[in-house]
Amino acid sequence: MMLCLCCLGWLAAGDDAAPQQRHWTEAITAPSEDLSLAFVISGKIAAVLVEEGQKLAPGQPLVQLDDAVERVRLGLLKARAENTTPIKAAQLRLDRCSAILKKIEKAYAENASPERELEEARMNKAEAELSLEMSRFEHEQDEGKYTEARLALERMRLLSPAAGRVEQTLVKPGESVDALAPVIRIVRIDPLWIDVPVPLPRAGKLKPGQAALARFSDPQEAPVTGRILRIAAVADAASETLEVRVALPNPTGRPAGEHVTVCFPAGDPTTAPAKKTPG
Repeated sequence: MMLCLCCLGWLAAGDDAAPQQRHWTEAITAPSEDLSLAFVISGKIAAVLVEEGQKLAPGQPLVQLDDAVERVRLGLLKARAENTTPIKAAQLRLDRCSAILKKIEKAYAENASPERELEEARMNKAEAELSLEMSRFEHEQDEGKYTEARLALERMRLLSPAAGRVEQTLVKPGESVDALAPVIRIVRIDPLWIDVPVPLPRAGKLKPGQAALARFSDPQEAPVTGRILRIAAVADAASETLEVRVALPNPTGRPAGEHVTVCFPAGDPTTAPAKKTPG
């Protein structure tokens, strides 16, 4: 009997602290990006360039509107924006008026030309200077119109704003769409996001960057380690909880919307150390 008591005391002494208590909270996984994209102008769908389920890279073309008319207009504006002939003609006229004015000024100084001709030559040069200035201004306007048309043409093609995959296409080629009507939905599921309602006492111990464990419904599956991404600044008064967002790596591409339970090791208290039993 004494031997058994000694053994029990030795075991208690070897385990000074009880295991850490885990507080698991139910939550649901969500995409880290969930975007419904639309055109800012109305038009006819020319092509859907991706398929549902397809993976996307940032900047990848998604949907194209019919832009045949806009391309013709862009070509005309491009030609006008690149045409510098009016500026060259105005500069040539100014050079000619300047040369004539010099000759008349010289003749006038030698009393070989009347003052009227001098004033007329000065007026012609001033008009030529204004004509050159106006030609340059109109050229800048043409360049601005060309840039505006080019940007308008770019708005007729939707590009993926982020990496992800196509969740749903809502239009088909030949259909007409209104401005701001959703045409495609894209999501990003790596990482997954989990918004966890954490009781205020435990939430106060958490910081962005700390570890979080997520356990899926399969009991044979080991918990996945994620990181705290954000802690809300405003608590929910009814439940006395604070929303904590967790980023969970998802290289295997498991779907969003699964039920999980989440715990935060940094926010879980430990039990008091067990007392050693006298041997």
